[in-house]
Amino acid sequence: MMAKSKKTHFEKDSVVDVLHKLDIDPSEGLNNNEAASRKEKYGLNEIESKERSPILALLSHYWGPIPWMIEIAVILSAVAGR
Repeated sequence: MMAKSKKTHFEKDSVVDVLHKLDIDPSEGLNNNEAASRKEKYGLNEIESKERSPILALLSHYWGPIPWMIEIAVILSAVAGR
């Protein structure tokens, strides 16, 4: 089971500050043991992607104010016989 860690925001920190907070020596990097330990503790450094159905992706193009206006215009044109 993965341990939960406190989230830290590094956007405004300098590279040196981030390396210090993460306890990393910039000239050495992480050794294999430390890298394996952090991988075990925090998991892989990856972004989860959510798969989306191609049909739902297509239908999402027809959802919203502008597509609704076009759909209403098509219906009104059909009703008016044009």
